[in-house]
Amino acid sequence: MNIFYYLLEANSYLLGFYVFYKLVLQNETFNLFNRYYLLVTSVISFIMPGIVLSGLHRQREVEYNAAPLTENVPEWSFIQALPAIYLVVSACFLLRLLYRLYSISQLINRGTIKTEEGFRMVSVNDKSLSFSFMHYLFVNPATEQAETIIRHELVHIRQWHSADILFFEVLQITSWFNPFIHFIQKDIRSLHEFIADEETSELEKNAGEYALFLISHSYGARQNDLANTMFNQSLLKRRIMKLNQEKSSDKAALKYLLAPILLSLMLCATAITFAKPYGIIDLMPGEEITLQDTSKKKLPPPPPEPPKASGKVDKSRPPAPPMPPKKVTKRDKIAPPPPPEPPKQSGTVDKELPPPPPAPPKPKVGVIKFPPPVVIPASKKKSTKPAKQKIDKVRFPAPVIVPASGKKVANAPKIDKVKFPPPIVEPKP
Repeated sequence: MNIFYYLLEANSYLLGFYVFYKLVLQNETFNLFNRYYLLVTSVISFIMPGIVLSGLHRQREVEYNAAPLTENVPEWSFIQALPAIYLVVSACFLLRLLYRLYSISQLINRGTIKTEEGFRMVSVNDKSLSFSFMHYLFVNPATEQAETIIRHELVHIRQWHSADILFFEVLQITSWFNPFIHFIQKDIRSLHEFIADEETSELEKNAGEYALFLISHSYGARQNDLANTMFNQSLLKRRIMKLNQEKSSDKAALKYLLAPILLSLMLCATAITFAKPYGIIDLMPGEEITLQDTSKKKLPPPPPEPPKASGKVDKSRPPAPPMPPKKVTKRDKIAPPPPPEPPKQSGTVDKELPPPPPAPPKPKVGVIKFPPPVVIPASKKKSTKPAKQKIDKVRFPAPVIVPASGKKVANAPKIDKVKFPPPIVEPKP
């Protein structure tokens, strides 16, 4: 994508120079200077993207990703189709240029060529057709005032105005997306005619008659888009105004000194704004700027694997140096040692540990029966009426355990029954 960034930057410079021409220089009568201004600034616009001012950058390393993003990108997008669209449209403009050159070559082959000093005159049958291309001059000898037409077209031939037109045609093929290229082409053609009219009117010594000659022959004249045509109806009004315009003063020529200032300002603005991976010339070397392409960055190699432990000792390697003794601090002296970790359970049985003692058998307990409590009233007098007895305490003596066999067993006796004696009730005093 660097070529697209280069074209965008070059056309932005071209736009800045052209706006300066329209605002400051267009109304001046320095037609030759204006022609050179448009030519030189157009060439410089495509050279300036290769100029770098690294001294204006603050950062030393700039990373950019030149590789196209492939993550989360659909199968087809407009950005991916841009190169194909650009090439197709450029090919169409190239075919148009080739067709125009072919049509001029056909006129040369059909016409009668007469070699003159410095040019070749091609006689054509059409009286409304008169133009020049490179060192060929197309004119009908039977046309009125043919000598005036020849003087006018010779100015185009000697100053190589056709080369300017071809240059801007090639510029339009590469930068067709810039609409201002079309306006620059129209302005450069106008300057060609202004220059030729100025020199021809001086030779004719009568600017008024020359203006009337242009008016009488411009209507109905055939045009050629790739050549300098003398009779151009769309430029007729401006050409006559230029002939009658007062010459600009010498002080107005100082305006052209503003062009280098404009160039340096635009160059500094672009140098500060972004780094150019396509920069070639460094006019202000400063901090070293490395343009690191993150798409081509290689990962560091993985660390080497440690050697596998084996029974053999590698005698070629020197023994590792002993570790220095660790300094014992107060904290290390006070802190108790960590408790030993419990042994992990595993499938293997540790033969060194003794087996655990057998658990004692649980005693077999039979049925425990409690006799009903014996209630003794507080007074022993008999009464016919049932009286509420006041019971203070009911105590149960300890049960007597009778083993299953009459003998006492020390470890685990078998208990059949537990008999409790009758409770003792203590009366209330």
